[in-house]
Amino acid sequence: MADRTWALQTHDLHGWTSRHLQGYRDGMEDQLGALGLALKAGVTPGHYQSAGKASSSRTGSGNRWLTAVLGLAALSAGRSKYTYLGARYRRLALRIGGQRANVALQHDILTAVWHMLKYDQPYRDPGGDYYERKDPEGARRRAVGQLRRLGFHVELTEAA
Repeated sequence: MADRTWALQTHDLHGWTSRHLQGYRDGMEDQLGALGLALKAGVTPGHYQSAGKASSSRTGSGNRWLTAVLGLAALSAGRSKYTYLGARYRRLALRIGGQRANVALQHDILTAVWHMLKYDQPYRDPGGDYYERKDPEGARRRAVGQLRRLGFHVELTEAA
């Protein structure tokens, strides 16, 4: 029974992929581009607004098999140590929690896939130290602040 279920899931996923992603390969993507693909997959964050106050809500409905595969890929990528996706997951998980960070990583992965298909380019990972290279002064401030919170007196000098 489990083999039959897996066969149906993979058939449904590959059928969805071949139908929807073929249009992206052929240059007939909808006007929204990568966001349109994410909307169809159901990995965009929900948005609820009432009386001028915005709050988050559930993600949209999409292809459940693709969402499941993206969830596993995001979970695996989030656990990686020296990749951009791993660094992004750790930064987001501190702020918004693990589940929401996982959905954000699903969206990032799907956006990267869209760009790879559209421009026929391989994935180039910026690296796990992307955020430190982007803002080295901020990384220094965070490290010094963390050491001070642990009770250490910190005095930095420039390396030669």
